[in-house]
Amino acid sequence: MTLSFSQLSPNAGHIIAKFALATTQEVVEGQQWYRTAYEIASRLARNNNITIEKAAGVIAALSPNNYWHNNCLDAERLITTFIKGDQKDCMNLKLFAYPKMVEKALIILNQPNDGKYEEIIRILNGPKITAFCNCILEKTDICIDFHAHSIWLGERLTSKKSNIGKRLREQIKSDYLDATEWINLEMNTNYLPSDIQAVVWVCHKRIYNI
Repeated sequence: MTLSFSQLSPNAGHIIAKFALATTQEVVEGQQWYRTAYEIASRLARNNNITIEKAAGVIAALSPNNYWHNNCLDAERLITTFIKGDQKDCMNLKLFAYPKMVEKALIILNQPNDGKYEEIIRILNGPKITAFCNCILEKTDICIDFHAHSIWLGERLTSKKSNIGKRLREQIKSDYLDATEWINLEMNTNYLPSDIQAVVWVCHKRIYNI
């Protein structure tokens, strides 16, 4: 049963309040964010004869503290170099991603194309990047980072001040789900929780000039 606004947690209310501040452009941009990421992963997969799951896994692996534009460039350079057959060249690439995450991406690329997606998730082995991979592949999930934590808390946090343990992550996800359900009922829309997360993130960036 959908909760009334008064029944929502204060943190779910913070998410809704940030959504209300989003411009029309930000709503459209946020709603298209993961769809665009899916198209990028799909093109990388198609052009390099790998599965879209592997392409999304590589993007997710290279994502920590990496601007999205650089994240996509890194993924494309690493995948195309890998396909040429020289992993030594892959490790010598000057990428924006952390070296350990590049190693993780290469482990994913070395998986068989007919391998199980669960193995890619096991290799990623991190709640944020596994959720990011799921969202790229349009699976039901919510990517919780320090920006999502800030929005949920109702105040700006830095990455150093955001410490998200397992229990807190699940609570934040639950409140994003409740906020999404309330917004959809109130506005007669069909946003996914990942859409709302992306919309409020885009709005948050503009407000704080991030």
